[in-house]
Amino acid sequence: MTEISGIPYGAARFDKEGAALNANDVKVPAGTTDLFVLSHGWNNDDAAAEKLYRELFENFAAVAPDVVKNRKLAIIGVIWPSKKFTDVVDAAVEAQGSASAGVAGNSKAADDTIKKKLDKIATMFGPEAATKIKKAKALIAKLESDPAARPVCERAAQPARSERGTRRR
Repeated sequence: MTEISGIPYGAARFDKEGAALNANDVKVPAGTTDLFVLSHGWNNDDAAAEKLYRELFENFAAVAPDVVKNRKLAIIGVIWPSKKFTDVVDAAVEAQGSASAGVAGNSKAADDTIKKKLDKIATMFGPEAATKIKKAKALIAKLESDPAARPVCERAAQPARSERGTRRR
Protein backbone atom coordinates (compact mmCIF):
# COMPACT_ATOMS: atom_id res chain seq x y z
CA MET A 1 0.00 0.00 0.00
CA THR A 2 1.29 3.44 -0.90
CA GLU A 3 0.08 6.86 0.18
CA ILE A 4 -1.52 9.88 -1.42
CA SER A 5 -0.97 13.02 0.68
CA GLY A 6 -0.56 10.91 3.80
CA ILE A 7 -3.64 8.78 3.11
CA PRO A 8 -3.06 5.03 2.59
CA TYR A 9 -3.84 4.04 -1.02
CA GLY A 10 -4.17 0.62 -2.61
CA ALA A 11 -5.18 -0.36 -6.12
CA ALA A 12 -7.72 -3.15 -6.63
CA ARG A 13 -7.05 -4.52 -10.11
CA PHE A 14 -9.57 -6.43 -12.23
CA ASP A 15 -9.32 -8.19 -15.59
CA LYS A 16 -11.74 -7.81 -18.51
CA GLU A 17 -13.98 -10.54 -17.06
CA GLY A 18 -14.24 -8.73 -13.71
CA ALA A 19 -12.02 -11.17 -11.82
CA ALA A 20 -9.81 -9.66 -9.12
CA LEU A 21 -6.14 -9.80 -10.04
CA ASN A 22 -4.68 -8.82 -6.68
CA ALA A 23 -7.35 -9.58 -4.07
CA ASN A 24 -4.75 -10.73 -1.53
CA ASP A 25 -2.84 -7.45 -1.86
CA VAL A 26 -5.79 -5.12 -1.18
CA LYS A 27 -5.94 -4.37 2.52
CA VAL A 28 -7.76 -1.72 4.50
CA PRO A 29 -5.54 -0.53 7.35
CA ALA A 30 -6.72 -1.39 10.86
CA GLY A 31 -8.63 1.43 12.53
CA THR A 32 -9.75 3.05 9.25
CA THR A 33 -12.72 5.33 9.94
CA ASP A 34 -13.47 6.38 6.36
CA LEU A 35 -12.83 4.30 3.25
CA PHE A 36 -13.04 5.84 -0.22
CA VAL A 37 -13.52 3.38 -3.08
CA LEU A 38 -13.03 5.02 -6.47
CA SER A 39 -13.60 3.64 -9.94
CA HIS A 40 -12.55 5.47 -13.05
CA GLY A 41 -14.77 5.87 -16.08
CA TRP A 42 -14.58 4.49 -19.56
CA ASN A 43 -11.72 5.48 -21.80
CA ASN A 44 -9.02 5.72 -19.11
CA ASP A 45 -5.94 3.56 -18.98
CA ASP A 46 -4.30 2.52 -15.68
CA ALA A 47 -1.94 5.50 -15.62
CA ALA A 48 -4.77 8.00 -16.24
CA ALA A 49 -6.92 6.40 -13.54
CA GLU A 50 -4.14 6.48 -10.95
CA LYS A 51 -3.35 10.10 -11.89
CA LEU A 52 -7.03 10.98 -11.41
CA TYR A 53 -7.10 9.36 -7.96
CA ARG A 54 -3.82 10.99 -6.92
CA GLU A 55 -4.90 14.49 -8.04
CA LEU A 56 -8.34 14.13 -6.44
CA PHE A 57 -6.90 13.28 -3.03
CA GLU A 58 -4.03 15.76 -3.26
CA ASN A 59 -6.70 18.43 -3.77
CA PHE A 60 -8.86 16.91 -1.01
CA ALA A 61 -5.93 17.01 1.45
CA ALA A 62 -5.20 20.62 0.47
CA VAL A 63 -8.75 21.85 1.15
CA ALA A 64 -9.56 19.57 4.12
CA PRO A 65 -6.30 19.10 6.05
CA ASP A 66 -8.23 18.83 9.33
CA VAL A 67 -10.17 15.83 8.01
CA VAL A 68 -6.95 14.11 6.91
CA LYS A 69 -5.40 14.85 10.31
CA ASN A 70 -8.36 13.94 12.53
CA ARG A 71 -9.78 10.90 10.74
CA LYS A 72 -8.17 7.63 9.72
CA LEU A 73 -8.80 7.61 5.96
CA ALA A 74 -7.94 5.02 3.32
CA ILE A 75 -8.39 4.91 -0.45
CA ILE A 76 -8.97 1.91 -2.70
CA GLY A 77 -8.67 2.76 -6.38
CA VAL A 78 -10.39 0.30 -8.70
CA ILE A 79 -8.37 -0.30 -11.87
CA TRP A 80 -10.11 -2.10 -14.73
CA PRO A 81 -9.31 -2.48 -18.42
CA SER A 82 -10.86 0.53 -20.06
CA LYS A 83 -9.35 0.94 -23.49
CA LYS A 84 -8.65 4.41 -24.76
CA PHE A 85 -9.65 4.83 -28.37
CA THR A 86 -6.89 7.31 -29.08
CA ASP A 87 -6.21 5.77 -32.46
CA VAL A 88 -9.62 7.00 -33.64
CA VAL A 89 -8.79 10.56 -32.59
CA ASP A 90 -5.28 10.28 -34.05
CA ALA A 91 -6.70 9.12 -37.39
CA ALA A 92 -9.17 12.02 -37.49
CA VAL A 93 -6.54 14.63 -36.61
CA GLU A 94 -4.09 13.23 -39.16
CA ALA A 95 -6.78 13.29 -41.86
CA GLN A 96 -7.56 16.94 -41.07
CA GLY A 97 -3.94 18.01 -41.02
CA SER A 98 -1.77 19.28 -38.21
CA ALA A 99 -3.26 22.78 -38.40
CA SER A 100 -6.60 21.49 -37.11
CA ALA A 101 -7.26 22.37 -33.49
CA GLY A 102 -9.92 19.72 -32.95
CA VAL A 103 -11.74 16.76 -34.37
CA ALA A 104 -14.56 18.50 -36.16
CA GLY A 105 -16.45 17.26 -39.16
CA ASN A 106 -16.38 13.84 -40.75
CA SER A 107 -13.16 11.91 -40.97
CA LYS A 108 -13.03 8.86 -43.20
CA ALA A 109 -9.85 7.75 -41.42
CA ALA A 110 -11.56 7.88 -38.01
CA ASP A 111 -14.65 6.12 -39.40
CA ASP A 112 -12.46 3.37 -40.88
CA THR A 113 -10.68 2.94 -37.55
CA ILE A 114 -14.02 2.61 -35.73
CA LYS A 115 -15.20 0.07 -38.31
CA LYS A 116 -12.08 -2.04 -37.75
CA LYS A 117 -12.71 -1.96 -34.00
CA LEU A 118 -16.31 -3.01 -34.54
CA ASP A 119 -15.13 -5.92 -36.70
CA LYS A 120 -13.00 -7.11 -33.77
CA ILE A 121 -15.85 -6.65 -31.29
CA ALA A 122 -18.26 -8.60 -33.54
CA THR A 123 -16.10 -11.72 -33.15
CA MET A 124 -16.55 -11.62 -29.36
CA PHE A 125 -20.31 -12.16 -29.39
CA GLY A 126 -22.85 -14.41 -31.06
CA PRO A 127 -24.26 -14.13 -34.59
CA GLU A 128 -27.22 -11.94 -33.60
CA ALA A 129 -24.87 -9.36 -32.08
CA ALA A 130 -22.62 -9.55 -35.15
CA THR A 131 -25.62 -8.73 -37.35
CA LYS A 132 -26.45 -5.71 -35.17
CA ILE A 133 -22.85 -4.53 -35.26
CA LYS A 134 -22.88 -4.78 -39.06
CA LYS A 135 -25.97 -2.51 -39.13
CA ALA A 136 -24.29 -0.02 -36.78
CA LYS A 137 -21.15 0.00 -38.96
CA ALA A 138 -23.21 1.00 -41.99
CA LEU A 139 -24.45 4.10 -40.13
CA ILE A 140 -21.13 5.42 -38.81
CA ALA A 141 -20.61 8.01 -41.55
CA LYS A 142 -24.14 9.36 -40.93
CA LEU A 143 -23.95 9.75 -37.14
CA GLU A 144 -22.86 13.39 -37.16
CA SER A 145 -25.12 14.58 -39.98
CA ASP A 146 -28.27 12.45 -39.67
CA PRO A 147 -30.02 12.50 -36.27
CA ALA A 148 -32.26 9.63 -37.42
CA ALA A 149 -29.22 7.34 -37.67
CA ARG A 150 -28.32 7.75 -33.99
CA PRO A 151 -31.18 5.79 -32.36
CA VAL A 152 -30.80 3.01 -34.93
CA CYS A 153 -27.10 2.75 -34.11
CA GLU A 154 -27.81 2.85 -30.35
CA ARG A 155 -30.38 0.05 -30.63
CA ALA A 156 -27.93 -2.00 -32.68
CA ALA A 157 -25.34 -1.61 -29.94
CA GLN A 158 -27.61 -3.05 -27.23
CA PRO A 159 -27.53 -6.83 -26.77
CA ALA A 160 -30.68 -8.88 -27.07
CA ARG A 161 -31.89 -10.39 -23.78
CA SER A 162 -30.75 -13.85 -24.83
CA GLU A 163 -27.24 -12.55 -25.57
CA ARG A 164 -26.58 -10.98 -22.18
CA GLY A 165 -23.97 -12.89 -20.29
CA THR A 166 -23.14 -15.18 -23.21
CA ARG A 167 -19.90 -13.62 -24.35
CA ARG A 168 -17.35 -16.03 -25.68
CA ARG A 169 -14.26 -16.28 -23.55
